[in-house]
Amino acid sequence: LREGRIPQDWQDKPSKLSHKDRHARWTLKFTKAKRQDDGTIPSTDLAIPFFGYKSHISIDRKFRLIRKWKTTDAAASDGARLREGLLDRSNTASDVWADTAYRSKAN
Repeated sequence: LREGRIPQDWQDKPSKLSHKDRHARWTLKFTKAKRQDDGTIPSTDLAIPFFGYKSHISIDRKFRLIRKWKTTDAAASDGARLREGLLDRSNTASDVWADTAYRSKAN
């Protein structure tokens, strides 16, 4: 599975394949450590494992409608999604508001 191929002994068991999501990926979500009950703050931040997908959307702020969307595996970097067609170049009426993960010189 890690190499993107189906194991040989699974080829004749389609029911086993239906239980495996071969396109989702693992990633880590980082968050700041929370203040403890005694008032101290732990010296390390938290890394939470996450398996699945990310949804990237482009919305119309005035009408609150989703204009475009893209779904990627959880490990995919956010920054390249703007260049992959998430923004409509013909819709230039307003500024782009995005999470800091999308910030780069290319965007």
